Amino acid sequence: MASTSEPALLDKLSALAPASLAKFDAFPKLTTTYRTRSESRGFMTIFVMLFSVLLLLNDVGEFLWGWPDYEFSVDRNVNPNLEINLDMVVAMPCSCTWTLMISSAVIG
Repeated sequence: MASTSEPALLDKLSALAPASLAKFDAFPKLTTTYRTRSESRGFMTIFVMLFSVLLLLNDVGEFLWGWPDYEFSVDRNVNPNLEINLDMVVAMPCSCTWTLMISSAVIG
């Protein structure tokens, strides 16, 4: 640990910098007329941070100790026609592939 009589490293580097570089400010600061202090003094920031931590803990807890929730029920609607939607990709030339599609409409 450095003794208190020895200057800090940043002070040493500042002494080595030329005067023009010491005056240069790449990120100019706002004047005091543009800044206003809020009444709550950071209450909203602390509230948002605590809320974010709460959401994070909820997600981690659900990931570690959560379980899938399945619910099954019986479909009581009786339908004489079975409707099946089928999407297929067949790896063969188009000239060898053919499809027979039959559509029947019930006229009532």
